[in-house]
Amino acid sequence: MIYGPDGRPERYYIQFGRLDPFAGPLQVMGDWPDVVAALDVEDQEEAGSVLVALARRQIQDAPFLGGLSEFLGMTDSADNFARYLARQVLLRTTPGFASVEDIAKGLGMPESTVKYLGIGTLGLSKIPVPMPQTLARSIKRSQQYDYYDGMTGITYKIQNPRFDKKIKKGDLTKQEIREDGTLKNQDKIPLVTDFFTRFGINYLRELSMGVNGWDADLEPVRNRFTGKFQEYPVGLGYKNFNPIKTSKSENNPITTFMQDIGYRPVKLQSEIYGGIYLNQADWTQINNSIPLLKDEDGVRVQEKYLNFINDPEVQQRLKIITEGVEAIDSQRSKTLRDKYIKELRTGWHKIYKESEQRAIDNWITKPEQVQSGKLDAYIKDREALNEEYNTNLDR
Repeated sequence: MIYGPDGRPERYYIQFGRLDPFAGPLQVMGDWPDVVAALDVEDQEEAGSVLVALARRQIQDAPFLGGLSEFLGMTDSADNFARYLARQVLLRTTPGFASVEDIAKGLGMPESTVKYLGIGTLGLSKIPVPMPQTLARSIKRSQQYDYYDGMTGITYKIQNPRFDKKIKKGDLTKQEIREDGTLKNQDKIPLVTDFFTRFGINYLRELSMGVNGWDADLEPVRNRFTGKFQEYPVGLGYKNFNPIKTSKSENNPITTFMQDIGYRPVKLQSEIYGGIYLNQADWTQINNSIPLLKDEDGVRVQEKYLNFINDPEVQQRLKIITEGVEAIDSQRSKTLRDKYIKELRTGWHKIYKESEQRAIDNWITKPEQVQSGKLDAYIKDREALNEEYNTNLDR
């Protein structure tokens, strides 16, 4: 068995979700070697009947429940409805685009072959051609994504990157500066216009998923704790055009610790102090800089996380949390465990919020934000909040 940097075994996962109605039985079969030793002959025979029943239930229920879940999610907000409608209209009316060279790259042909293909066709192989959206999306996902990160000055090669397609407040609402330096939202958009604006943004972002070489206003998103770009799983064996996906456990001490204490990170909000609304580009810039910026002493946030994890007191509490009642001989074990979980989550969140605030401060002090007046609005709001806080302390 191979152990990762977090001291846990490295694991490989296979996703069978695209193989309904056999997804459930296949997932159970994957764990079968670990449980069969604890079963007698009768239990093993009954397990076979359970798998058959599970497949039958999935045939009957999975399509209905999947459609119902998507419908109910659509009714949660205007964004969800606009995104759902844009995707449905797009898939039924608009083709995707990919070139012969894109297809060749997706099939895994060497760069030299792709190059000679372009020479042999006098460049015609570079011309995008229309095709079904689903096929164009598969071709685009199969491409190695070359992304230049202006903050690090490095070009990253990312396989099947994740994009955050959710509409941000700044994508919808434009703001202007008042004479006193505070921000004011421009006239409220009428309901119908607001919906069509949301629909248009979602449509373009969904369209970009099926047009090779164009990403609308989207950029790959980093993990705010590890700094690694987030990626979707690739195909098992042949990684492209394969519905059976596989992935490997990350085995990063930082994410493993977060799982151990049950820490659930909250997304960076699209509104910051000063009532400033972030658009997609601003939000991504701040989000991706959170794990990269160093503090005033030159210490990276990952080093702070690791120092927190390796603190002897934290390790003692973590042992009690992970081992439960077996870690201590006391009737107070449940209460103590809950207390320690809360303490560790609070300490961890404090480190994260400092890194988030550092990223926001770095963005708001850029020349373009200073010239737009956003920095002044930001500072005024922070000062007002500090005055209110100090006033409450004096009472």
